[in-house]
Amino acid sequence: MTFRRQLEIASQKNKYQDILDYKPVILKIIDDEETLKKLEDPNYDVLMSILRRRPMTVREITTAFNEEAEKSSSIDSKSQKTIYHYLKILEDLGLIISAGQRVIMGKTATEKLYMRTARMYERRYKYIDWLGEEGNEWASRFGTLFNSLFSIEKKSSAKCIQEFFAKWTKAKKAEIEKMASLAPDDVVEIITGCDLRELSEILGRVYIFGTFMNQPDLLEQLRVCLKG
Repeated sequence: MTFRRQLEIASQKNKYQDILDYKPVILKIIDDEETLKKLEDPNYDVLMSILRRRPMTVREITTAFNEEAEKSSSIDSKSQKTIYHYLKILEDLGLIISAGQRVIMGKTATEKLYMRTARMYERRYKYIDWLGEEGNEWASRFGTLFNSLFSIEKKSSAKCIQEFFAKWTKAKKAEIEKMASLAPDDVVEIITGCDLRELSEILGRVYIFGTFMNQPDLLEQLRVCLKG
């Protein structure tokens, strides 16, 4: 059943009409520290999960949040005023948006509808300049640990590893962009069923395997780097 059809059925049943003027993007990368820190707070994480269902009013979001609070030991019930404050913060961070209005049949007053700005989110905690000094340090550590764990006597080339990860990072970014633009609805529906933590785990593995499958020369380059 399409999202639009779900809204139509809900509107008929509850005698209201939801008017939306925003279409969420498929994928949004979360990489700034302030936003990442907020999403570590279970209150904001739960709100983002609730809004995965459909566009909702503050009253509906408050009800859903407090239902989750009754089942959780990590969050407490909140007033509608507090939930509105949380939503304003998420809106300022660009994670949700006031996307339209709910019109109640026979009434002149309307209610704001909130929705996520993207159907999928990926958390990205840190960028590494693989070809710079920081990249050299990370590559040296990676090579040392790999050689030790797999009993490889010859020391791996840090420079070679740096170049591999720089190329792999670029290739992974291309895979992310391709998925964001081409993902069919059934794939999007599956992924949007995950919370942000689950999604980070899933996408991380998809991007790794997808990148290596589409660019097998990367695996050969890594093998050469690690065997010296």
